[in-house]
Amino acid sequence: MASGSARHPVFRECVERHFKTWSSLQLALREVMPGPIGLEFFSWLIDSTETFFYENADLYPDEVTDFLAEILNTELDTWIQDGSLELVCGALCSGFRACAAGRAEEVTAELAKLPAPADLSGHRQAPAVNPDDDDESPAAPVTPGPSRPAARDPPQSESMQTDEDGWTVARKRR
Repeated sequence: MASGSARHPVFRECVERHFKTWSSLQLALREVMPGPIGLEFFSWLIDSTETFFYENADLYPDEVTDFLAEILNTELDTWIQDGSLELVCGALCSGFRACAAGRAEEVTAELAKLPAPADLSGHRQAPAVNPDDDDESPAAPVTPGPSRPAARDPPQSESMQTDEDGWTVARKRR
C-alpha cells in the first residue's frame, strides 16, 4: 500500500496488541530497556512498524521479519530465535491485508483470541541519576523492603540467554 493511503486504526491496534502479547519482545524490553525508556521504545516500535507497512507495498512476512530483526538487533542487542518473530510478522501481514481489504472486523475477532497483554509495569526501574550529587557516599535505598529482587521466571516455552558476545538470545525450549 502506498504512503498516501488512509491509515486503519484497527491495524495499529493489531500491531500494538501483537507486540504486547509477544513474550520474547517483552522479556527483551524488561532486561535491556528498563522503566520509561522501554515504554518509549515500545511506542516508537509500534509507530515504526505501522509506518513500514504503509510505506511499502505488498509486504511479505519475511520482509517484516528482516525489518523487526534489524531493529531488535540494533536497539536491544537481541536475536529472537524461538520462531515467535516469524509468527508475529505473519499475523501482522495478514492483519494489514484484511484491513486494506475492508475486513477490519476479522482482525478485531482475531485480536480477541490473543492472550491478555503482558504487564508492561513489570519493567525494572532505571536507577535515578542526580547530576547535582557530587559526594561519593553510597546511595541509600529508595524504598524499604527485602534486599533481593523478586525472581521472575520466563515462560516455560522460552528462555533468554546472553552469549559470549553479549547478545541476548530467546530460544524455544524443547
